[in-house]
Parts: sequence; C-alpha cells; structure tokens
Amino acid sequence: TINLAMVSWGLMVLAPRWKYTPTLTLIPAMFHSLVYIGGMISLMSANDEESKEIDFSSFQFVVDAFQDPNGVFLGWVHFVVFDILVARMMVLDSVQRGASLYFHVLVVVPCLFMTFMFGPLGWLLYTGVSTLFLSNSPETKTKTA
Repeated sequence: TINLAMVSWGLMVLAPRWKYTPTLTLIPAMFHSLVYIGGMISLMSANDEESKEIDFSSFQFVVDAFQDPNGVFLGWVHFVVFDILVARMMVLDSVQRGASLYFHVLVVVPCLFMTFMFGPLGWLLYTGVSTLFLSNSPETKTKTA
C-alpha cells in the first residue's frame, strides 16, 4: 500500500501546478490515515498477557512499541502520511507564492527529496529558502478574456 504514496510524490515533483494535484495528493494520505487508525485500534485493543499498558508519554513505551513489527508498521505509515502532508504544504505554498519552474526544479524538488528522506530537515530547508527567495504575498493571477 505504501506504493500508493508515490503517486503523491510524483505529482508534487512533476505536476505541481496541475489543477488536480492538490486533490489527488490528499488521497494517499487519507487512505494511509485510515490504515493507521485501523492499525492503532487493533493494537490498542489487543488483550493478551504480553501486551503492555499504552503510555505514549513514556519513551520506553515507544522503544518497546518499535520492537513489535505491528508497531514498526504503524510508525512507518505515520511517517508516510506526515511526510506527504508536509511536502504537499511546501509545494502548494511555493505555487501560491509564485515560484517559477526553475525555482521548483532547483529548490523545491531537492527540499521534497530531503523531506522524503529526512522529514523535518526538508521542511526546515524549504522554510528557510522560501523565506529568503519567495514573496510573502500570494500570487495574484489575472484572467484575460
């Protein structure tokens, strides 16, 4: 199912201005969110003797959860969803702020790659570069008849 997420990444890299990109990039994130919710319900309702009490405020619980393949899968799905949503925000922001195609290819795409591979690092890089080089006001498009 994770391959479905690649549709979002492909659209964000290859078709950032296509009118359907904002909608289509949400579909994999929504699907994987439902997978995540189902997995969390299943994990939280497990009632065997080896199940530990769920305590997300404890670092040790998180370490223990990632010892379980089901916990690792849910963590992976969590990252997939959030990486897509952060990358989507970056692309839509750059389009709204009037980024050129050159800016997209030379700056946004590498930031997307960094987000895909290293999450917060890509977002931080995009935030810094876009603050320096993109207008803070949304692009104003005028339609001509």
